[in-house]
Formats: sequence, structure tokens, C-alpha cells
Amino acid sequence: MTATDQQRYEHYLFLRLYGIDFDRARDALTQVDRTDVLHLREAMLRDAIVSYCRPFSGNQGAKGRHRLRADDCVLKSERPLHDELIGLRDQLFAHSDLTYHDPKAMSVGANIMMTFKEADYDSLLPRTAQLRQLIDSVAQHVEREVRQQHTAPWFPGMLERTTLPLGSMNLAGKGPGSFRMTSRVQIMPTSEPPSGAAGGAGSK
Repeated sequence: MTATDQQRYEHYLFLRLYGIDFDRARDALTQVDRTDVLHLREAMLRDAIVSYCRPFSGNQGAKGRHRLRADDCVLKSERPLHDELIGLRDQLFAHSDLTYHDPKAMSVGANIMMTFKEADYDSLLPRTAQLRQLIDSVAQHVEREVRQQHTAPWFPGMLERTTLPLGSMNLAGKGPGSFRMTSRVQIMPTSEPPSGAAGGAGSK
């Protein structure tokens, strides 16, 4: 196993993880549309945005940091929305930046009051269809790249082999022989699905 192959394999693993992030973002958007409770809609929207943005942040690997490049996978027409979501994640949802919140403290009688800017959920919530379209577009790009890796000459030699049938795997941590860890299995066929079949990298 060469150092170059190890880097390629790590890149592949990151792409698979990013596919899961996009699945989670889509699931969160589905929940946004299923509830009328405002604070739940806002919470699920935040989760969708953070999950979508995660692949574009600096993710630590064994061989260095890794991220998706927007220039490579975001359509020009969708770039303004992408940049808006990244800004919200970086300044508000994952951090509390003064430059975004623009807080101001002031004296009001015997009290000290602070004003600050918050996310404009009234603008974001009606745009779940646009958010889903962006997520789908980027996820499809990542899936195409994953499938290209499956046919690369170096790829088969990097895979860990198991003869354990998937049906016998107990990932719940119950009973003898179970995997005592918080674990999930994501399964993707090595070839393209038949025409008309559901696409996407599903997870179990």
C-alpha cells in the first residue's frame, strides 16, 4: 500500500461520510415540512444547514484536513444560496461571531439590555425546496465521484474483507457477539443502479 493509495482511500472514505451528511440534511428538511411547531422547525432547519455545510469545513483525517471545494461541486446558479448557508453555519449556527450578531448593550432604567441580530428564519423556512435542490445537486456530484473510485485500479486492494453476512451483524450492542459501539452501516452497490431504480447512497 503506497502513501498515494492511502491518501486516495482516505479521500474516498470522506466522500462516503459526506454522502451521509447530505442524507441527514435531507432528512432534517423533511421534518421541517412535517411539523407546525415553530421552534422545532427552526431546530431542524439549523440541523439541515449544519449537516449540509459539514463537508465544506476542515475535517480532520489521518493524512491531513479534507473538505469539499464549492467550485468543484456547486452549480453557479446555486452558489449564492450555498454561500448564504456557509455564512450562517460559520458565523451563527456553529459559532457566535460578533460580526454577525452585532450586539449592543444599553442601560434601560435599572437593567442592562442587549440587542443582537438573529437568523432570519422567516426568510429561510419558506425556501426548503430550494435548499433540498441544492443538497441533491451536490450529493449527486459526490456520489458520481464515489462510483468512479469503485472502478479505480488501486481501489480493490484497499478494502477490508469480511465473510460475516450483513444479516448477522448486531450493531445495537445487545447480546453476545455484538459490536459494542455506536455504529452504523452504509451500503452502496459498486455499480450504478438499474435505470429507473432509486439512486443515492442509503444508510442503515
